[in-house]
Amino acid sequence: RDCLLSRGLGDVYKRQVFTIYPILWTIRYCMFDYKGYGTPKFVGFANFARIARDTVFKTAIVNTFVYVGGKLLLTLPIAFMLAFLLSKNTRLNATGQSIIFTPTIMSSAVMALIFYLLFNTYNGEINRFLTWLGIIDENVNWLGVKYAMLTCIIIAAWGGIGNYMVYFIAGLTGISTEVYESAKLDGANAAQILFRLSLIHISEPTRQEAIS
Repeated sequence: RDCLLSRGLGDVYKRQVFTIYPILWTIRYCMFDYKGYGTPKFVGFANFARIARDTVFKTAIVNTFVYVGGKLLLTLPIAFMLAFLLSKNTRLNATGQSIIFTPTIMSSAVMALIFYLLFNTYNGEINRFLTWLGIIDENVNWLGVKYAMLTCIIIAAWGGIGNYMVYFIAGLTGISTEVYESAKLDGANAAQILFRLSLIHISEPTRQEAIS
């Protein structure tokens, strides 16, 4: 009991030192005018007031929410469907899991090169494919201001689907086979098993992944 108590107090202490203290120190530091040299000058909430009037800061906040929301809306459903299809322990599913997880461990430089070749305005494969289908008549500047956010969301989703898929597979494999067998005996079809059984059992991992 004493060992558990001391370990708990140690965890609280580490949380205060490595989490709470840096946050409080940052808030305090925001109340000073400091350019990296010289003596900091206390200005109170003047920095916060200046940020509130800054249109660039407001645009950055909006772009952040759009990026995060778009990534989650694209990544989580695809990752869950892939996890549901590949959750059974077979050799084919293991190969599929490895292929889908590969972008997660791929270096940023390689990922940037791949998507530059895909979304390049002049000779990118995306523009070539869309032109061949007759969807577009002229090349689209995917890396420009108009479509930059969409491109970033697609790249982020491609790199994160494998990671989320692994979490979903861990949650799905934790569901007892007896639960699925009982549902089938009660006449549940595939859609009902998916939405009324699997999703409910992994709702907590899904919430944690969305927050992370």
